[in-house]
Amino acid sequence: MQSAQIGSRSLPLLIVLAGWACSPDAPTGPAAGPAPSVAPAPGAEFTTSRVFVDQSGDPGYYTSLAASASGRQHITYYEANNGDLRYATCAGGCTAAANWTTGVVDQTGDVGRFSSLEVRSGVRHVVYTNYSNDDLKYAFCSTACTQAANWQKVVLDQAGAVGRWASLAIGADGRRHVSYQEESDNDLKYATCLTGCGQAGSWQKATIDKAGNVGYYTSIAVGPDERRHIAYYDATNTALKYATCLANCTSAANWQKLTVDGAGTVGLDTYLAVDGNAVLHLSYSAYSSTGQADLRYARCAVDCTNSANWQKVTVDATNDRGRYTSLAVGTNGRVHVSYYDATAQDLRYATCAASCLSPSSWTLSLLDGLAVLSPNNVGSYTSLAVDGGGTVHVSYRDDTHEALKYLERSP
Repeated sequence: MQSAQIGSRSLPLLIVLAGWACSPDAPTGPAAGPAPSVAPAPGAEFTTSRVFVDQSGDPGYYTSLAASASGRQHITYYEANNGDLRYATCAGGCTAAANWTTGVVDQTGDVGRFSSLEVRSGVRHVVYTNYSNDDLKYAFCSTACTQAANWQKVVLDQAGAVGRWASLAIGADGRRHVSYQEESDNDLKYATCLTGCGQAGSWQKATIDKAGNVGYYTSIAVGPDERRHIAYYDATNTALKYATCLANCTSAANWQKLTVDGAGTVGLDTYLAVDGNAVLHLSYSAYSSTGQADLRYARCAVDCTNSANWQKVTVDATNDRGRYTSLAVGTNGRVHVSYYDATAQDLRYATCAASCLSPSSWTLSLLDGLAVLSPNNVGSYTSLAVDGGGTVHVSYRDDTHEALKYLERSP
């Protein structure tokens, strides 16, 4: 399976061609109803500040952002001119470009696509693809991480063409969990490691779904009970799928799988999060027959291996919106989603505090684009995080200026 070129996110070729406090008895299909409210222009009710982080080469693809409790921001991303994986960080005052430092993590071949970053106890962990060798790589660093020499790197899977659509989660015990696609057979794979993860032999791997052409747009999360959750796209059935496992997860037999949404071409650009009460939240794209994408949201609070317990809603169906979704849930239960409007070439934001299975409960805003600055194509490859104070942090690609950008939205 080939992928579309960089600049329009690596969609499968076949596609290119052709909340909390929500009511338990809400509809299970994508809900119809009143349109979401539309917020005033940015700045009217909150403060949004934007900054260019990196304009060297052609950076800003496949961004992955992690916000530390200390206020430090971390971003991994791909720079296309040199085919490098880069890292940017800022300790404070991050809406000023001078406060960011950048460096190279890996430049051994064409590396850095599909980067997924997590930070635990100050240690940065990232998985990504080596396109030159069709391998999945893992790197970690604890200090002076803008210097490539301080990153320890390892190939964790090289059996076939692997590593596309990689996603990383770290459990409370420090165990690393990775979901990704084996492109050779179009299967969904899982890898895990607890200690000695800088050695390839410490990683255990399993193929957990090989029923058709699967494993695109994977997103993995680990719940408070250490249960693993993976959302991904099934291209054979053009559906959003979900897989879960509680223990002994390197055995494929211990994974349970089901279809979450099969209404149309759905499940691309997935992002999965688990909140503190083990409720699952999913943002994803739903494509129409004309190729336009809507933003959808799904939620499951209990017994998520029963498809009837997944409830879904269309959040934004205006023009071609809903691509490159990224989701986070705040400590207060508010759901936050960043996404790209391909029609207006803008960065968009949707948020909901309660009753999130009702379209009218969502507030939609413009974060960056034509109405904010000069004509601009911004907002692809988004990654969103929210801190304990409710400030939203987003990294994203500015295609017009060939740059990595970052913004903060403060309440």
